[in-house]
Amino acid sequence: MKDLSKMELFRKLKYAFSNLIEKDEYIISRNAHEQCLSGRLAMYLREALIDYEKIYNIVIDVEYNRDHDNVKPSDPNDPNSGNIRPDILLHTRDSYDNDLIYCEIKKNDDKRLDLDKVSKQVSNERHYKFGIAITHITKDYVSFQLLERGNIDFQEYKYDYYLNEIYGAN
Repeated sequence: MKDLSKMELFRKLKYAFSNLIEKDEYIISRNAHEQCLSGRLAMYLREALIDYEKIYNIVIDVEYNRDHDNVKPSDPNDPNSGNIRPDILLHTRDSYDNDLIYCEIKKNDDKRLDLDKVSKQVSNERHYKFGIAITHITKDYVSFQLLERGNIDFQEYKYDYYLNEIYGAN
């Protein structure tokens, strides 16, 4: 499979974030539920990543709670850890071959639990290439943290709608 680079991911995220803010400012400004926002964001990510879907048989799923025939566990190394429903996944269903993006969304900076979920899914045997924890969405910007497979620390970023740029928050 073609490897999704961090730069290519940022291009796709810029497209999706721009469309979310431009087309869905109404639901952002009216405090819509995060599932509504994640569904809309997934739609724009699918548009941006349609070439991956067609060529590599990967899909964007929202609230997908399956791990083959089982319910997806919070911690694959602990069968008693409970179950999760990731907000957005870019993956191949019923396979571990093309697990590219694991994304959790919180619209109000409450990121502690999501960072832990994302970290476990990037660092365990699922080995998603990128873990994204979106921590704040407004009509002006999207703040998120990114964990790349092989790294142990999240990097903070901010997408600025007016400049259509992603900046590191370091």
